[in-house]
Amino acid sequence: MRYPHSASLLYWGKFSLLRFHGPGVMYWPNGVVAFNGTWAHGRMHGHGSLHDSYGNLVWAGSFQLGQPLFTFGSLWHNYYGTR
Repeated sequence: MRYPHSASLLYWGKFSLLRFHGPGVMYWPNGVVAFNGTWAHGRMHGHGSLHDSYGNLVWAGSFQLGQPLFTFGSLWHNYYGTR
């Protein structure tokens, strides 16, 4: 199904009342994963990973109502990774 706010993003996953709900994957037009994780009422919610159109990880962790949910520690980890 095409993402309703974009003419180019595609979604594969669970639905509830015609909204993304549960586990699902959103893809960029080039086939690269944009978001892989859980959804609630059409928004990224719970654990997931967000990627840019080249496949680079932008954020991995918790989301709430479509927004990354982070603390300074998790932001530091996502920026620098584990060393």
